[in-house]
Amino acid sequence: MIPQGEVALFIDFENIRYSMLNNYGQEPDPHKLIAKARKFGTVPVAFAYADFSKHPDQYKRRFEAAGISRVDVPLRLLPGGKEKSAADLIMLLDIVDAVLDRPQISTFVLMTGDSDFVRISARLKNRFGKNVVISGVPGTISGDLVDSATVADPLEIEERQLGDAEGRYVRLLGWIDEHWETTTFMNIARYIAGPRHPLGPVGLEDAKAVLNSLVRVDVLRQEIVDLDDGSITRAIRLNRVHPFVQQVLAEWQAQATLRVVVGADDVAEAEIDS
Repeated sequence: MIPQGEVALFIDFENIRYSMLNNYGQEPDPHKLIAKARKFGTVPVAFAYADFSKHPDQYKRRFEAAGISRVDVPLRLLPGGKEKSAADLIMLLDIVDAVLDRPQISTFVLMTGDSDFVRISARLKNRFGKNVVISGVPGTISGDLVDSATVADPLEIEERQLGDAEGRYVRLLGWIDEHWETTTFMNIARYIAGPRHPLGPVGLEDAKAVLNSLVRVDVLRQEIVDLDDGSITRAIRLNRVHPFVQQVLAEWQAQATLRVVVGADDVAEAEIDS
């Protein structure tokens, strides 16, 4: 049992958010993140690290309301167009600063599952005598990271409920099934994140994460297909016998009269987000 004391909370937000989206189809709640840290005492230091331009605007006010400071670390564009994040490095430096500048902090809560933090976790525990709590998303936490810490206290995952957000994806996939010849995973993700914005402003990583989560709950099914250039890729299609899919498509079909009156595929596509 870790004694109560001052706590420093450091959140590797991209790791936490995409792990939750990909594996459980859920968004992290900043209030629950800070509540996890409060189990171990008062929390005078609480930071979350990410390129926040890649995440929904709602997180700005939600982190503020939870008393967590956002540290915005823009992605760097490398030659060839690949993006690289420096958020882990900035988080690491801030952990070191907290150790040196605030010696009264006895417990460090590292919200991540990334093995890149094994070394700092071990240093905090063994060299500085700190309690280290690893609190990542279940099923995504490095075993070495857990071994390096004092204790692991994973985030709680609520029972998955499919709702309006997933329904919008189902309606879009229903339209794509009828109009596209090849429904590859990446083509669909890029279309969702592309300039037409069929589901509103959605980033590519967010689109991929939601599609992956729908695959996990069998709303979408994937298969490996051969492309004309000899390569292979993942194709995804709606599982039309899934009860949630049947419900969403039945409700969408009830609006068919309006779409027929308008008589345009583009308008039908626009109604996906209605």
